Amino acid sequence: QSPIPKYDNLFIMDYGTDLVMALTNKGDNPKLEFLNTKGEKVFSLSSSKYNLEETSKLILKNFGQEKIVLGLAQKIKYIPVVKEGDERKLGLIDLNGEEVMKPSGKYKNFDLYDDFMIVERDNDQYGTMSYDGEWIIRAKFDSMRYNGENIFVAKQNDKLRLLDANGERIGQSYKTGTDIGPFIGGKALVELDDHEYGFIDTEGNEIDSKDSPEIYKVDFKFSDEAVQSDYMDVDAIVSAINLTDKGMGGWSFDLTPGQVASVYNQQSGNSGDAKP
Repeated sequence: QSPIPKYDNLFIMDYGTDLVMALTNKGDNPKLEFLNTKGEKVFSLSSSKYNLEETSKLILKNFGQEKIVLGLAQKIKYIPVVKEGDERKLGLIDLNGEEVMKPSGKYKNFDLYDDFMIVERDNDQYGTMSYDGEWIIRAKFDSMRYNGENIFVAKQNDKLRLLDANGERIGQSYKTGTDIGPFIGGKALVELDDHEYGFIDTEGNEIDSKDSPEIYKVDFKFSDEAVQSDYMDVDAIVSAINLTDKGMGGWSFDLTPGQVASVYNQQSGNSGDAKP
């Protein structure tokens, strides 16, 4: 007989922690426990000290699949926590449950990486901070995200800017809403002009892509489950699938029964077996 499930939710925390977050909301005593990969409890958080629902949401955001799919995952050393109380206060614990950064109302959000975290302050400004609590890039941007290879995309004065690890500007500014993909292998796909795309290097310089297919459209979609980049050589695709205004791949609504049988025999390798 199968054992009765003990937890409402189990979440494998990637990025080298070897921990599983286990949440139960049953009864008046919700629990947030952290297990090893054998199912043994490593430590737990008390609902009297931490807001377990908000803490679990923040953990899900930081340890979800998005960073892995984007190639931005790093080994994380700490876990964000939200203190229980009327005021939202964020802090950090280590992988043994020990508090290493006392919860503070100065911070609204943490985005954790290996040696730094992106911090949203209580004034809605973003910067980067070391785990010693020292600012690396001062919090003066309206938004910020890590874009891989020690490069950040930050919004300021309705412009998007590329920054290096120390906050120095890289290359040109871009208008708000510009698609800027993650840096992978020293280059990123960027909307250089309205619906015209190309690649830039880590210095912000445009890479000559004359030998690449023309890029018609790009959609960067981010979620915990998937990332999709929609760009292709449309002319080559249309030609390859033999797409016309009547159908594709040799099929159309105008075919007679005899023609349908003929197309089927041809494409399936039959020697006239199918009959109309």
